[in-house]
Amino acid sequence: MKRLALVMALMAGFGLFAGHLCAEEAEEAPKRKKRAAKKVKKERKVRLSGHQAQMVKVCNLSEDQQKQIAEITAAGRKATQEWQKANAEKTKAAKENMKAARDAKDKEAMKKAAEEMKALNAERAAIGKKTHEDVMAVLSDEQKAMWQAHLDVQAVAGRYRKAKLTDEQMAKVKEIVAAQMKGVDRGDKKAMAAAMKKAHDAIQADVLNDEQREMMKPKKRVARKKDKKAE
Repeated sequence: MKRLALVMALMAGFGLFAGHLCAEEAEEAPKRKKRAAKKVKKERKVRLSGHQAQMVKVCNLSEDQQKQIAEITAAGRKATQEWQKANAEKTKAAKENMKAARDAKDKEAMKKAAEEMKALNAERAAIGKKTHEDVMAVLSDEQKAMWQAHLDVQAVAGRYRKAKLTDEQMAKVKEIVAAQMKGVDRGDKKAMAAAMKKAHDAIQADVLNDEQREMMKPKKRVARKKDKKAE
């Protein structure tokens, strides 16, 4: 009877212990799940740099878009490295041929070496072009327009770094550039040049103050007189 009572007591104690473990497990499971989800989220966060970091802000890229662009960029970088490795001997030979042709002042050999270098550079540039096209394909039409407008402003505003434009002036520059570039065929170099000139003229006339205009004037170069050697 005592043995039976002891067994029953042990079984009851084990049941309480098991119940306690199950309760702890039930309480800990959601915490583990939350920690795992937080870790995955942290691992998925992507940081882009350079122009792409600007693209994140300008175009308000989603996390998924950032991830896609990071993968495309990594693939493009890998492709470039593989191309460099595969064409290292050809590139070295082309450079050596160019140097030898210049030293010998052989125009025909220089022309041939230049064509070799041009062909190699074109192959490498094709990788960069594809990477760029793939990145742009990730953007929506609205984001593409936002990014192009940003590049247009940067191309124009870069000339006025000396002038140290204020935020208000930069806002005016954006308006001017947007107005001048609207409807311009970007494949038409003459049309692009004309639009840019109009933008610069408008900025000079309507945005810069007198002090800034003075700062933007090109400095006159003083011609150096060569000393004549006595005969």
